[in-house]
Amino acid sequence: EQVRKQRYQLDEEVVRQYLSLDNVCRGMFDLANRLYGVSFRPLSSAPRYHKECTAYQVLDLDGSHVGVLYIDPYPRKSKSGGAWCGNFTEQRYVDGERKAPVLGIVCNFTPPVGDTPALLTFDEAETMFHEFGHALHFLFADVRYRGLTDVEGDFVELPSQIMENWAFEPEIMKMYATHYRTGEVIPDNLIAKIQNASLFNQRF
Repeated sequence: EQVRKQRYQLDEEVVRQYLSLDNVCRGMFDLANRLYGVSFRPLSSAPRYHKECTAYQVLDLDGSHVGVLYIDPYPRKSKSGGAWCGNFTEQRYVDGERKAPVLGIVCNFTPPVGDTPALLTFDEAETMFHEFGHALHFLFADVRYRGLTDVEGDFVELPSQIMENWAFEPEIMKMYATHYRTGEVIPDNLIAKIQNASLFNQRF
């Protein structure tokens, strides 16, 4: 990290000011709406297994129900480390009717402190977009026979790679990366530094 900071002149603490968790989620949702026509509506009345979880109903362009997405962002004693996306219930057909999936993105990001929201590093923001790609894969499933949802190992990572590659595109960052205090849109020179630094240690 010290080498990356020195070589690319990128201060991660400065970047984090533009990457609040709320901003990143808004960016993911707006991007999915532009690419695929789906929208995400908060479900305040949905049952939650923990108070820090947030639930969203996912709606198609015509307003039909696609599924439910939970986001569980912060660490706690009963929780494994890392980040992942998993199903609570898979998409399936019952008596000829599609039953929508319920799934969750689970992470271990630093929680808010006082009036400062949860601020992500750019690696964490990329991780969020990555797991969101897996979530879209689950949400868009529409198969009648369960075995057809099992895809080749390489394909499992395709939707996640597609979505994470959008995370630091300048046009997309200007949609969601705003300073959590001032509302300033992230400047072009900082976006350029993030893009350059993202190449660091790629061989490794």
